Amino acid sequence: MMRTHLLLFVGLVSLVLVAGIFVTEASAQQSALQAKPGLLPGGVFFFFDRFFESLQEFFTFNSESKARLQVAFVAERVAEIEAILDQQGVDAPGLDVARAHLREHTDRAAKILETEKAKGRNVERLAAEIDDAFDAQEEEIDRIFEEREEALEVREKEVKRRLKEAKARGDNALVAQL
Repeated sequence: MMRTHLLLFVGLVSLVLVAGIFVTEASAQQSALQAKPGLLPGGVFFFFDRFFESLQEFFTFNSESKARLQVAFVAERVAEIEAILDQQGVDAPGLDVARAHLREHTDRAAKILETEKAKGRNVERLAAEIDDAFDAQEEEIDRIFEEREEALEVREKEVKRRLKEAKARGDNALVAQL
């Protein structure tokens, strides 16, 4: 009886993993800007995210698909960076992890292209496609940080205004708080 349950469990887990890999392969080809953050770096279960990404890479056999998978991972890292900034601000511990993983994925994509080129394969089209996707992600990162910078500037002006008003009223408690 225990053996039957174990076999059933292993079979279900295998089915979920294989289905997840095929679904992710298809979703990796969607627009990189449509990426949603998975589990966030710094979170307790983030290792699951990395584990399933490793499985996807392991079961992706075509070099072109592997490079595109890295593009999808970069898009996910960008979405994670935005979510971390939204939820925890610029001092969040997971932010450095997400940035490091973003660089890791761009480096992997470049290495895949270099390896294929060294084998004598024409990678110009794929390299241009990946370069365009990375440019789009870079623009997205720039947009995210510009928005945060603008929000901080607005907050700074508001604090300065409130500080000036508090000083004018002689509210030393509020001055100390601000």
